[in-house]
Amino acid sequence: MKTRAGAIVALAGLLVGPAHSNAQVGRVGGAEMECREGVPQGDLRITGLDCRGACTLTMNERGEEQSWSFTVEPRINGFTSGGPAQGKLRAGDVLVSIDGIPITARAGGVRYANVEPGEEVELMVRRGGDLRQVVIRAGSVCPPPQP
Repeated sequence: MKTRAGAIVALAGLLVGPAHSNAQVGRVGGAEMECREGVPQGDLRITGLDCRGACTLTMNERGEEQSWSFTVEPRINGFTSGGPAQGKLRAGDVLVSIDGIPITARAGGVRYANVEPGEEVELMVRRGGDLRQVVIRAGSVCPPPQP
């Protein structure tokens, strides 16, 4: 297990090219997606969180997100253009909860790291002092290749 802590954490899904002999196939929203290694993972396509020095990402031995730990509610820095969060989230939104679980609770960090492809998640964000409920259907990415 690897752990990474930091003030600003970049989250970029790794998309890989054509599959080869150890490819695995997963179903994403009824369609098949092939990955060179592992099965497709859910991804909200949030490209950065500003944790103000108080977040930790734990990854398993395959380099896949296993859990997040947030001691403060993280600020969303951005999201992938054309991704599922576009038009729903804004840079500067503060993530309060996921599926009704406070993001600062252990269960909230685990839920955030384990979204399945095609799954709908409910995020509560604070924008300009107001709380907003946002429902996003997760996209999918392939896990990072192993060295």
